[in-house]
Amino acid sequence: YRSPEANQRIGGAPGSQHIATGSQAAADFYLESHRKYGQAVFDWIRMSQLPFDQVILEHGKYGDIIHISWAKESRRQALEGATFNQSVYQARYSAPKIMEET
Repeated sequence: YRSPEANQRIGGAPGSQHIATGSQAAADFYLESHRKYGQAVFDWIRMSQLPFDQVILEHGKYGDIIHISWAKESRRQALEGATFNQSVYQARYSAPKIMEET
């Protein structure tokens, strides 16, 4: 979670999902793996039935960052690219959401 003030200080987008609300939330976690585990974790999340909105794998000089978000209106986007917007994100396949039985 980031407060709107903290988000602004670090240059986050004004509508960032890191500013948690009742309809969205996001978190990032860092893996000092130099791609050893980041890809495996990313692949597991994107192919799972976890209720995510976005999962993003960012590759950096010292390891990977995984961004995962939840939103009421889920897009199930899986993206991959470089940290600090050094490259355009590439879309990756994610398993479709299984509809719950009513």
